[in-house]
Amino acid sequence: MAPLTQPMPPRLPLRCAPVLLLLALMALSSLGAYQVAQRLGLAEMQATGLHRLDLYAASLEREIGKYAFLPGTLELQADVLDLLGHPAGQKSPARVNAYLEQLNERAGTLAIYVINPQGQVLATSNWRRADSYLGENLSFRPYFRDAVANGSGRFFGIGTTRGEPGYYLASTLVDSRGTQGIAVIKVSLDQLEQSWTTVEAPVLVSDENGVVILGSVPDWKFTTLRPLDEATAKAFDQTQQYNRRALKPLGMRELRELDHGARLVSIAKERPEMVSVYPVAGRFLAQSRALPGTPWTLTVLSHLEQVDEIAQSRALIALIGGALLFVLGLMLNERRRHLKDRLAAREALQAAHDELERK
Repeated sequence: MAPLTQPMPPRLPLRCAPVLLLLALMALSSLGAYQVAQRLGLAEMQATGLHRLDLYAASLEREIGKYAFLPGTLELQADVLDLLGHPAGQKSPARVNAYLEQLNERAGTLAIYVINPQGQVLATSNWRRADSYLGENLSFRPYFRDAVANGSGRFFGIGTTRGEPGYYLASTLVDSRGTQGIAVIKVSLDQLEQSWTTVEAPVLVSDENGVVILGSVPDWKFTTLRPLDEATAKAFDQTQQYNRRALKPLGMRELRELDHGARLVSIAKERPEMVSVYPVAGRFLAQSRALPGTPWTLTVLSHLEQVDEIAQSRALIALIGGALLFVLGLMLNERRRHLKDRLAAREALQAAHDELERK
């Protein structure tokens, strides 16, 4: 019985080889065009992002700098130092309350108050309100501790009385007898945030705990950029920095690192996307910068949608160009074959004619 033979796989005609080669070249050229366009787009986006970082950092520093000098000026007021020089409750704070109230209205701050070295509020600009700070003990607040230890303190948190976010600037009040107390200014940064909502790319500010405290996207505020460990969560309960507010993760995930500290990140769409002038979910180019004088980090997020669209259009142009070259090559090859066949036919006819004459 004859042995069974395996059928040979069909071989591609030799004429198909150039076609496959051209198709491969077309695919490579399209891929190369996409990668080059994406690299160039990312480089241009990085340059734009650095410029935006400069602008946002300058605007934030300018906003805070308007009030930085204010706490220290209270030690120039004799009534303030006189109040602090007496044991709590032995001197009426009426004149200082009225002065702080007037100063707060003129400065456009949220509150101005004076604390004695034990942490008790002796006078405040909001003394008329039912939820006044007057008489509260704020020695647990980090800005008070920093001011006692270093002469000044900076802190962003949510107020424990009204639940109102603000930036606290604290400074010691000193006279010839030494430190008499602490002056605190609470500033709202809502106006700055409002101006950021019209920018071309989203921006956020995170504190030393990775919590977003400022941002151009309202839904991102008081979310976390990294998981919070148990020790940090317990510390929040003690300092009441976020007034026991639930801190949910933003859902930012790092994809890869780029040059100059830039990163490619993605933000998941875990909730209904809000109406915004720019995308708030998807892939972003993230560029960050530490803000001098604060433990904060400013981050600009440039959406990659535009870069991807440009890269895809360049890849499509390269593919169409390759297809045109392919068709042109086929036409030229067909013309060459046609000319070759005509020449061969002419030579055959001439040979037949010569043979006929010889016979």
